[in-house]
Amino acid sequence: MIRSFLQGKRRMPIALGIVTIIISLMVGVYLPKLLRHDAKSGWRTVDDEVAGWSMRYPVQWQLQHFDYSAIKLTLKGIAISNMRAEIPRSSDGASWDFRSLAPNFVMIEFSHVFGGGPRNKSVAPSRFPLSLEDAQLAPSSDSLGGPTPLYLPVVAPGDPGFRLEVWFGTHASLADKATAAKIVSSISF
Repeated sequence: MIRSFLQGKRRMPIALGIVTIIISLMVGVYLPKLLRHDAKSGWRTVDDEVAGWSMRYPVQWQLQHFDYSAIKLTLKGIAISNMRAEIPRSSDGASWDFRSLAPNFVMIEFSHVFGGGPRNKSVAPSRFPLSLEDAQLAPSSDSLGGPTPLYLPVVAPGDPGFRLEVWFGTHASLADKATAAKIVSSISF
């Protein structure tokens, strides 16, 4: 009886090892579809296969996902910034909190908006590649401690519910502003 118990304990590490290998292989197969890295260019690609878009950004920049829901509105998207850490959200999660960031920050938010009232689905799709030159100052900003962002509605074929916002800190470098423009122009459906 003790002998069979000890044999069972020896089998447990082997079983855990096999499960670990299987999970690693599964992640290795599926993860590249979500986030790919091109070592030659120094850029990564993030894909949203459900919404049908992709975007490229430098490996030195930070990617974070966010999801916000209110009574009749849901935002799901990503933020890409030149900061080395995630940019915090307000306590209710409704907006970005820029108060603790260095003044050289740059952040790009690309989100899919669900709800919030009817949308005109007959609007012509956006012209790609997108350009920051087509963006305008947002009419208002609910961010905490940040500048007014540049805003560009993005109309994908059959889905007018995307938006792009770009914030530049007061001391953002010209190089980081140019990188933000390249990131924006990399968005495709």
